[in-house]
Amino acid sequence: MNKKCVYTVITNNYCDLNDNNIKSNGWDYICFTDNRNIKSKFWKIIYIDNNSKNEIDHIKLSKEYKTQVLKHLNKYGVYLYIDGRIKIIKDINEYLKRLDNKDIVFMKHRQKSIKDQFNVIVENKYDKKEIIEKIKERHKEFGYEYNNGLIEGGVILFKNNERVKKFFDDWWFEIKNYSHRDQLSANFAIFLNPELKYLITKNPIYDSPKYFSLLKRKKSRFKIK
Repeated sequence: MNKKCVYTVITNNYCDLNDNNIKSNGWDYICFTDNRNIKSKFWKIIYIDNNSKNEIDHIKLSKEYKTQVLKHLNKYGVYLYIDGRIKIIKDINEYLKRLDNKDIVFMKHRQKSIKDQFNVIVENKYDKKEIIEKIKERHKEFGYEYNNGLIEGGVILFKNNERVKKFFDDWWFEIKNYSHRDQLSANFAIFLNPELKYLITKNPIYDSPKYFSLLKRKKSRFKIK
């Protein structure tokens, strides 16, 4: 359990697998993908089945492996999730220091809360208005006050412990049953887990090039038709 793992998930040809990363001592690098054509000298490839019938299901499959990695791959003590478009540009053992006495470390989103995302998502057709309304009702039922910030889901550093497992289970429940959008579910899941020791960094990925950089999309952002 002292071993450390960087993992990423690529489904539905979302992006190319980036082999041009800085490799840090003591870390394994694992990619879950449904694309049997992906090969790598940098990453260990774990092929997954994909029976998804539409774009939303493809995305949710990716989010399942993102949030449920401790069920699929439980032998590590520390994990770093990076989106397929994230490139590691510095020794992540330095970034690991942020975990310290925390359970999990997120990067900050450019907006302030889930509430800021509601109109953005509807206006840009990132999800259906009726789903947004269901989420609002759910938040109201639990007394969620949108006062715990907003995370960017592209880089997540965490320990393998029961508090983290509970958080990820709650997050996956929200994604599976409501919206595929991280920004509509992650901070609510944090709210549901008051014992979780978490940190949201001061800078988002876009403004924090010290450890990670963001590559261009291979496919355009998914929108509801």
